[in-house]
Amino acid sequence: MTDAPPTAASPGRDARVLQTLRELTAPAEALCRRTRRLAEQVRPEAPAPFRKALANMQERARQLLDHVSRPLTTALVREGPSPIDRAYRHDLRGHAAFVLMTCDFWRQRGPALALDAHLPELQGLADAAGQIVAFLDRLTAILTASAPAEGGTDTALAQFRQQFDRLPISRERGRLLVVDDNVFNREHLREVLVQHGHEVVEAEDGEVALALVAAETFDLILLDVMMPKVSGYEVLERLKAQGAWQHIPVIMISALDQLDSVIHCVVRGAEDYLIRPCNELLLQARVGACLEKKRLRDREGAHLRCIDDLLHAIFPPELVVELKETQTIRPRRHERVGVLFLDIVGFTSFCDGQRDRPEVVVDLLQRQVVAFEQVAKKHGVQKVKTIGDAFMAVAGLLRPCDNPVLTLVRCGLDLIECARQGVAGWQVRVGVHVGPVVAGKLGESQYSFDLWGATVNLAARMESSGRPGIVTLSPQAWEAVAHVCRGAPRDVAVRGIGGVTVWDVVPS
Repeated sequence: MTDAPPTAASPGRDARVLQTLRELTAPAEALCRRTRRLAEQVRPEAPAPFRKALANMQERARQLLDHVSRPLTTALVREGPSPIDRAYRHDLRGHAAFVLMTCDFWRQRGPALALDAHLPELQGLADAAGQIVAFLDRLTAILTASAPAEGGTDTALAQFRQQFDRLPISRERGRLLVVDDNVFNREHLREVLVQHGHEVVEAEDGEVALALVAAETFDLILLDVMMPKVSGYEVLERLKAQGAWQHIPVIMISALDQLDSVIHCVVRGAEDYLIRPCNELLLQARVGACLEKKRLRDREGAHLRCIDDLLHAIFPPELVVELKETQTIRPRRHERVGVLFLDIVGFTSFCDGQRDRPEVVVDLLQRQVVAFEQVAKKHGVQKVKTIGDAFMAVAGLLRPCDNPVLTLVRCGLDLIECARQGVAGWQVRVGVHVGPVVAGKLGESQYSFDLWGATVNLAARMESSGRPGIVTLSPQAWEAVAHVCRGAPRDVAVRGIGGVTVWDVVPS
């Protein structure tokens, strides 16, 4: 939106605009004279960054005077867009802001760099730039038909400095992206931010900025509003539309001080909005606050990921989704589930033999269980839990499975081979049964997901009745795979049941 052009119906406003523009000329010419004089006074041994800053201020002063002179040669009362639109005032404020911030920067560091002789001239430059900003505020107030409060800016700034001096300054440091089509603005922001310990990367337009964000990682973006090609508004919207970039805080920086511009940025996700000239203390405070908030969000995200990993370590993925959506896990009865139990042969004796080296026992068992988990995952089998040296898994519980028993037989044979080739070279017994089970969560602290029912008990009995290096099936389980597996029958006495004919699967 641009300001309404002055018309013949508002001669009073036109006269005030013209008067303000003419008054702008004096401080603009003073800037040119003072920057030229200061550059001539500086000795060759002065710090190179200071001499470069002076050269930049000279160029800014020249551009500012050109901008001030341009509308004075144009009729102010005419049809069409006003020559004093937002873009015009944005450019003027940007040049003045650069001079103000540069002078403030070097006035603070002058004594430490033996630049004391130049401090009065730097103060004079700052005064002239500040007068230009005041005239721009008046110009904006005239064009928007609102009058600024007398002395409000100076009073507010003084109060802010007093409050800021009493506040702890953020020690957060980050990797920042400064986006501005004006090289002088970028250079000044870089100098200030680097001085406070930040790493700074520069982008000269919105397209370059988006390419950098896609390729690199940044903790904060300082984004100019008015840029050619892709404006700051567009860059902000594209950043917040990308899930991977939404978390990057953005501070908008502009010479535009209209409320609608601020609202436009904030409602689209900007973390903050700074108006040029940016006071260095305010810039430091806003950057530090944004970085602190980002660190808190990052820590919260890492904490939530740890919780998610823990939930996946306790529950199957399908139940984690249910727990997140409903805050509970509903108990269920499943009619046909294959249950596998595995036990390490002679593990108790092995532990007794390692009585003085418990860390060896735990390390070997941990490595073996992890290997078992990988085998189960390869076959699409869900591990339920470990009980001492026993390993329990199921097929057909939460995921569809055409033949749960066949899946567990193939998994069991691989588990036997996995244990045999493991570091400890253990032998294992494997038992499988199929039937109905009840599944659910128990406990409030250190809770676990578990299965209950006769099917679970009989699968455990198949394992305890089995032979080392063999997958032993119950009669019901054998019926499900008899057409595809070779097996040898064997009569055993099962505790609580009596005599049962079980089947030992013969590897093909």
